[in-house]
Amino acid sequence: MMTVKPFAILSVATAAALSLAGCGDRVEDHAERTGNAIAADVHAATSNVVDSVDALTGTVANQLDGAAARSLDRAADRLDRASDDLQRDIRGHVDTARDHAGAALEDAGADLRERGRARDDERRRAADEGTR
Repeated sequence: MMTVKPFAILSVATAAALSLAGCGDRVEDHAERTGNAIAADVHAATSNVVDSVDALTGTVANQLDGAAARSLDRAADRLDRASDDLQRDIRGHVDTARDHAGAALEDAGADLRERGRARDDERRRAADEGTR
C-alpha cells in the first residue's frame, strides 16, 4: 500500500497542477477582459470630456461673437450719429459763411455805387465849372 500512496499523491498533485494551469488561463482571460473594459471606460470618459470642452468652446465663441457683433452695432450707431451731427454742423457753417459773404458783397456793391455817384457828381461839378 505504500506504493499506492505516492502514486495517489502524485495523481492529486498532477490534477492540482492542471487545475491551477486552467485557473491561470481563466485569470489571464478575466484580467484581459477587465483591462479592455477599463480601457473602454477611459476612452468613453475621455470622449465625453472632449465633447464637453468642444461644446463649451463653441458656446464661449458664440457668446464672444455675439458680444463683438453688439459692440460693432453700437459703434456703427455712434458713427451714424456723429456723421449726422457733422453734416448738420457743416450745413450751419456753410449757411453762416454764405450769409456773411452775401452781406459783404452787398456792402461792397453799395460802396461801389456810392463811389460811382461821388465820381459822377465830381465830373458834373467839374463840367459845370468849366462851362461857367
